[in-house]
Amino acid sequence: MKKLLSNIALLFLTVNLFSQYFVPFGEDSVYHNSGAAPTVKTIYVDDTVLYIGGGGIEFAGTQQINEIGLWDNNDWYSLDNGFGSLSGEVYCFMKYKNNLYIGGSFQDIQNIPQTEEIGRYNGTSWEAVPNSYGDINSIVYDMVVHDNQLIVGGGFSGIGTTPLNFYYVAAYNDTDYVNIGSMPAPCRTLEVYNGELYYGGLWYTVKKYIGNQQWEDVGGYFNDYIYDMTVDTFNNFLYVCGGFNIVDDTIATDNVACWDGFKWSRVGYGTGETNLRTAIALYRGDLYVNSNIDTIGGFYTGYFMKWDGISWSEGVPGGLQFGSLALDVFDDMLYIGGRGPISGSQYCPMDTAKKTLARWYLPPATNCNYLKPRVQTYADTFYIASGEAQVQFYNNNAYVDTWNWDFGDTGTDTVKDPLHIYTDTGTYSVEVIVTHGSCVKTAFKDITIAWHVGVSEFETQEIGFKLYPNPTSNTLFVEIKNNELKANNELLRIIDINGKEVRNLKIDSDKLSIDISDLANGVYFVRIGEQTEKFVKE
Repeated sequence: MKKLLSNIALLFLTVNLFSQYFVPFGEDSVYHNSGAAPTVKTIYVDDTVLYIGGGGIEFAGTQQINEIGLWDNNDWYSLDNGFGSLSGEVYCFMKYKNNLYIGGSFQDIQNIPQTEEIGRYNGTSWEAVPNSYGDINSIVYDMVVHDNQLIVGGGFSGIGTTPLNFYYVAAYNDTDYVNIGSMPAPCRTLEVYNGELYYGGLWYTVKKYIGNQQWEDVGGYFNDYIYDMTVDTFNNFLYVCGGFNIVDDTIATDNVACWDGFKWSRVGYGTGETNLRTAIALYRGDLYVNSNIDTIGGFYTGYFMKWDGISWSEGVPGGLQFGSLALDVFDDMLYIGGRGPISGSQYCPMDTAKKTLARWYLPPATNCNYLKPRVQTYADTFYIASGEAQVQFYNNNAYVDTWNWDFGDTGTDTVKDPLHIYTDTGTYSVEVIVTHGSCVKTAFKDITIAWHVGVSEFETQEIGFKLYPNPTSNTLFVEIKNNELKANNELLRIIDINGKEVRNLKIDSDKLSIDISDLANGVYFVRIGEQTEKFVKE
């Protein structure tokens, strides 16, 4: 890139000189020819190229891109002249079946019919998304690919002329839109985690798709909205950010929370900061988040924050001092997009035009903060049946070198997810030691082994359904005696003795027949709403 070495030398902003720095775009800036400040709202990485989109983006370098640009780490390129003019805003990209889809708030792209709010680029030109319904009727904020379908989320309530036929989310199968259920409020973010589809937005829970047009809450309630999500693939965590400072009903957090597949946990100090975070990304094992305040917990962050698993700090030395809106990692650097000051006088180490895009380089980590092991189970208390309690343990680190388990009863194991059998009651402190290269970390969890299987609780509970035969081998019948369970659209869940859900289905009749022939022999529970009944598979 032009003048790269001299610009780097001028813009080192380090605590440790020459180790971390901004890599400027120089003359390859993103800008508006009139001098107005454009806004980069989304950054999307597709293998060896990076896409940017937003509002008011006329040029990238010498290329007129009209809101949509491609960067290959050497030059900027236009995608068939983008929108053709400065009109509308781009909020998201997604590659699906060799086409690049864009979503946002815009009218027909280059006057092509049926490209309102969503369109696709076929490698040569823009075209409509083929479907039998018509245009999406409002903003598209995010897209992901899940189960071989393109999932589209946003502020829309319908597609085509039929009102209220797709409420805030829809799937697209390369031929037509598919209904996957309705959501309570507009979608702002979608993510795929452990092969499952997650949804966040202007609502107070994260939702997970469980099939058959049904969604369920992931844990308890937040006290404000969710705006972005990202996955830590090494530690198998789902991070979410937004305007909340309470997660899972009671956990105080710093507008960011972590779901590990089993429970929510806070990120940060939990000091009750009131803030809004709308972009989140992982780089070098640390979590980077935008911010609309410049301090947290009394520490300066410069409107851009980094969480290393222990403490918050400035995302970049000196902070950004501008509004960042989009984050992604490309070519070993963290790309930061946002809203530059119109005057250009406010400090920020962005590009040389209107300060809307930056690249931050940090050397690979030499500490072990990136490694965050956990001991995970589907319950905290397990019950002895037929003289033993089988407990399935899980660790979240699939890519480490070794696991060494101590189950607290002299038992040990060296696999990632061991099954251990306890024969005595008591509270056991379970630990796993994981190694990755020279890094060694230990995680702990206490579990309780007790007699019985909560029988007294179920015997005194007035159950609104009946199970038979019990025990059973192949088929379990569930007879609904309480009409409210059906009227409330409750889900029936089958849970094993470890607390893991192994079945769920919608109650659509007074009598259900459930094939359980594939389940292992043992004790299970049927739960409908707050009511639970035990059965035995033999």
